[in-house]
Amino acid sequence: MNKKVLAIAIATIMILGLFTALTPTVQAADDQRTCILYGASPFCVFLHPGVEDSYKPGWSHTLDTLWGNQSTPVPGEPDTNPQTRQVFDKYLDYSILASASDSVGDLQFDFTIPPVVGANTYIDIYVPPEFTWLAPTREESIWTDVTNDYQYIWTSTRSSYDPIAPNWVRVRIGRDQWFGQHGVVLIPGTTYHVRLFDLKAPSVAGLYHFKIYVSGVSIGAGNYPFVIVKNELNPAWVQVTVRTHAYAVAGWPFAFSSGSVLAEGTTPEGRAVSAIGYWGPMEWIGDSVVPGELGAMYRLYLFGLAEGTYTLKAEASGFNPTVTERFSVYAGQ
Repeated sequence: MNKKVLAIAIATIMILGLFTALTPTVQAADDQRTCILYGASPFCVFLHPGVEDSYKPGWSHTLDTLWGNQSTPVPGEPDTNPQTRQVFDKYLDYSILASASDSVGDLQFDFTIPPVVGANTYIDIYVPPEFTWLAPTREESIWTDVTNDYQYIWTSTRSSYDPIAPNWVRVRIGRDQWFGQHGVVLIPGTTYHVRLFDLKAPSVAGLYHFKIYVSGVSIGAGNYPFVIVKNELNPAWVQVTVRTHAYAVAGWPFAFSSGSVLAEGTTPEGRAVSAIGYWGPMEWIGDSVVPGELGAMYRLYLFGLAEGTYTLKAEASGFNPTVTERFSVYAGQ
């Protein structure tokens, strides 16, 4: 059976802004700020570059913000959830330029420790493989006030078969790399910081999130912070609806699929540009609207596209890829 994935791109208007560096000037972290827990998350994590998130005190946005977890999107209608709108209205305040512009800078993670966390623990930050580490060694790129003993600060590139983050770089802080013992004491109510220096931004625009684990336990995907990469100062963004020709979800809750949409295009000046987005169960918006056809629909967003003409290529495991007709986006739309 020839299964297909259909992707339909709809360009919409966004608020404009300008930003050129990987690291903006941001307010110093407030060690006294309130930590709001979502679900079973043991930590609150905020990422610089970032902007104030009124739904989760601190800087940056998390995947929960993008997902608009306070409302359910209606298939075929714009997502008006105010939490989700923050991403579109503010992302130019903290987005970073793709590495074609030699965008190099720092990322800082702030960890607020709630009382429910035990004293002895360790922190894992998984950095997407699209970021390039420019220091002679990765350890030289890391600073933290969790510990000043580099026996408890180490990195590794995960295997391509790693079930959590294949090919990602794991930064582990607080565990002895030789004997595997916990080596730090984290004080509840305190905000700690981890700074990664001299990272080169990805060359492909889009949204990149960072996976955070505490003593081997995920803080929950909705709490993962993210940063957006753009191809130019005044980019566009595209809303994409993906429709599968199988795996309707109604009555079959474990039949979700996941995949990616790659935008490849050319600017009016002839520069090749690209952006990528991913979908999974949290992007599901309903079953197929085509009468009599089994299928599911997913919504995702491609951020940071330069003005130009593009095609979209949708891919998912178990389906043949589908490529759209060419379409144009314009600066700031």
